[in-house]
Amino acid sequence: MGSTETTHSLDVERSRSAQTFTMLMIAGFLTGCTVGPDFTRPAVPEVANYTAAPLPEHTASTSIALGGCPRIGKYAICQ
Repeated sequence: MGSTETTHSLDVERSRSAQTFTMLMIAGFLTGCTVGPDFTRPAVPEVANYTAAPLPEHTASTSIALGGCPRIGKYAICQ
């Protein structure tokens, strides 16, 4: 009979833990809803470009194929 009582007390403890966890999650969600609704979107900046100077049409490139190992003189950099 002691085993049944132990099992029952563990089930009750798990149930209380689950209820406590659920209540804390609900409280957290409600707190988040209370804090968040006053958000106002910031004004859009009035700029002509994203950068101060125009971007170049071409960027630097290399003649090494994808996955190739660059060399300095006769020495390979990646070994």
